[in-house]
Amino acid sequence: MIQRIIIIIVLIIMTSCNLSAGSYPNAEIYLIRLPEEELISKINYFKEKNIEFKVPSSLGLADGKSSPNDHWHNFYFKNPTNNQIIKTWVRKNTKKTSKFAFISIKDDSTLGNWKNINKDFDTKKNKEIIQQFESIIIKKIGLYELLE
Repeated sequence: MIQRIIIIIVLIIMTSCNLSAGSYPNAEIYLIRLPEEELISKINYFKEKNIEFKVPSSLGLADGKSSPNDHWHNFYFKNPTNNQIIKTWVRKNTKKTSKFAFISIKDDSTLGNWKNINKDFDTKKNKEIIQQFESIIIKKIGLYELLE
C-alpha cells in the first residue's frame, strides 16, 4: 500500500513539472485599457494603414478567431525590419480592458517553425525580441499609453 502511494506521488511530481497552465502559457501578455472590440478595431485600422505589417496571404495566416467559440482573436504581423512573422492574440479581460499577447515568431519564408516567446530563446535574446515587439507593434499601434 505504501509503495503504491509513493509511486503515485512520484508520478504526480514527474508529470506536473511538464505541464503548463492554459493554451498559451509562455505568452508575453499586456493588459490594455480598451474593451476587446475597440482593441481589435485599433489593430485592424493600424494594419490597414501600415501594409508593410501585413502578412502575405500566400502563408495562409488569417487574422480572426479559429471558430465562433474561440476565446482568442488572432493577429499576425510581418516585422518589416527582419522579415519575421509575429503571432499575437487579443482576448477580453473585463468590460473595459483586454489582454494582448505576444505568442511566437517565425521566419517569413518558412512554413511552421514557430518559436515561442519566453520559452525557445535564451534570456538575453528573449528580452531583445520582446523589446523589439514593444517598439514596432505596441508603440506603433498606440497601445503603450494604454498599458496597465
